[in-house]
Amino acid sequence: MSIANTRLRRCAHDIGRCRSLADTSPRAAQAAVRVQGTIRARSRLAGANTPWYLVSMGTLSVDVAYGGDSFVIVDARAAGFGIVPEEARAMAEAGMRITAAANEQLGFSHPQLPDFNHISFCQFAGPVTEKSSQKQTTGAVVVSPGKIDRSPTGTGVCARMSVLHAKGQMKLGDTLLARSIIGSEFLGRIESETLVGERKAIRPTLTGRAFITGRLELALDPEDPWPQGYRLRDTWPDLTNTYYDSIA
Repeated sequence: MSIANTRLRRCAHDIGRCRSLADTSPRAAQAAVRVQGTIRARSRLAGANTPWYLVSMGTLSVDVAYGGDSFVIVDARAAGFGIVPEEARAMAEAGMRITAAANEQLGFSHPQLPDFNHISFCQFAGPVTEKSSQKQTTGAVVVSPGKIDRSPTGTGVCARMSVLHAKGQMKLGDTLLARSIIGSEFLGRIESETLVGERKAIRPTLTGRAFITGRLELALDPEDPWPQGYRLRDTWPDLTNTYYDSIA
């Protein structure tokens, strides 16, 4: 299994926050420039290439890794996928089944976070190639309830690098250009080796780009009698077998 502790759990989201700060505040921009959209994590691997069985897909060899969240990493080609947009629906359905089967058959335990005892996502991993001394790969992460991440998934890239490092396919200072199913890119780098508990680990960095797509302004009226909002149980009703169904 691969384990990592991250300071920031969702790398792509935090890169986006840095971009938003830089775009809206001169003082925040200075801080964002120092961060440069880079997220640091610790990750490690043990027990790679674990064989297990999934009904209708046969026996697959997988890696279980943690890079800020937990992943079951599957060879995409072995599962019958080329990681192209046309396969998104089939990959989402297969990925959810693989995650459920991996939790049932393999499980996960973080050495420093006892309450983190599950596999969150399935990552379909493409082959690693090398161009101009830089390793490159394509991958797709399936998230609940059955969607493909549009980004390369920062925590997933960190987990993948920990697997490659443990297998001797990446070393200190190596970089990995990771592409998503739509072609978006993150650049990961192994900065140093460390320990998570008693387990060997790497300390990677991750760099990506974010783009402003909109702005939202919220206001609080001093005369508003409900400044903290309100809750009603009927806000999201269960309309099963109701009048609305009967006239549909």
